[in-house]
Amino acid sequence: MRDAGPTRQSLSTTVNKDSGRVVDQAVGVLILASRPTLDSAEQLLSRVALRHLLTAERLGAAVLAVAGGEPKDDPLARKVAWQEWGDLLL
Repeated sequence: MRDAGPTRQSLSTTVNKDSGRVVDQAVGVLILASRPTLDSAEQLLSRVALRHLLTAERLGAAVLAVAGGEPKDDPLARKVAWQEWGDLLL
């Protein structure tokens, strides 16, 4: 019988990697939209998320949804993304 410990660890690692990818992609979108440096874009996403009590992953997913014209099931994060970068993400 297999031990459940390593499976749980690998699942959390997968989730963390997926969250990191969302943030990385959102930072890339912000760089393309407004041309800040990589560090500036990462800091901006983090600061805006913190200011609105969101995680960077949650706000990053909303940035990607707004930029892609896709509906998002997180109205607060989407509203923040529109307020901050809506004109740049069209």
